[in-house]
Amino acid sequence: MIDIDKIDTDEINNITGGLIYDRTQIDVDYALSLEHGGIYANEDLKGAYNVSDRNRVGGALNYITLCLRNTGNYEIRPEIKDDWDVYDIAKPGEHAKILTLLEYMKILLPYSETEEVPGSLDSLTYQKANAVENILFDLYGVLSRLLDSWFYCGEAFASEFDAWNWQGWDE
Repeated sequence: MIDIDKIDTDEINNITGGLIYDRTQIDVDYALSLEHGGIYANEDLKGAYNVSDRNRVGGALNYITLCLRNTGNYEIRPEIKDDWDVYDIAKPGEHAKILTLLEYMKILLPYSETEEVPGSLDSLTYQKANAVENILFDLYGVLSRLLDSWFYCGEAFASEFDAWNWQGWDE
């Protein structure tokens, strides 16, 4: 049985609102120009992948894992590092865990329009970073619809609901 009290839909909306999946070469060029100029930017640069990006992806994956676990149907645990600091060094095993969990989530929350999980996060490009966060965005959309679709015996009749309203997830 689902423990709906442990799933915070506001948190899901906060996570999806923070995902970045629209990076461009212009963003990368801007971040590189700041670096070459010796300028430290106290902002989240879309063209640079840093601690805030790693924590955002790790936190999003861990939360979606926790939500699925709280449904009572899945015996999975959040295991992605989501407390990076500037002194941590990313290891290939951590990248592999992220990609493996994304593939697994795509099986648990099937959505045919989700793009392919990158083969590796080595030589990270903005396209790979966009793909990871875009997949997360799509998976959260499927999870939100799944949470909205659960009814308990005697609580709902088919005639009480309109057709799916997908408007909240359209771009």
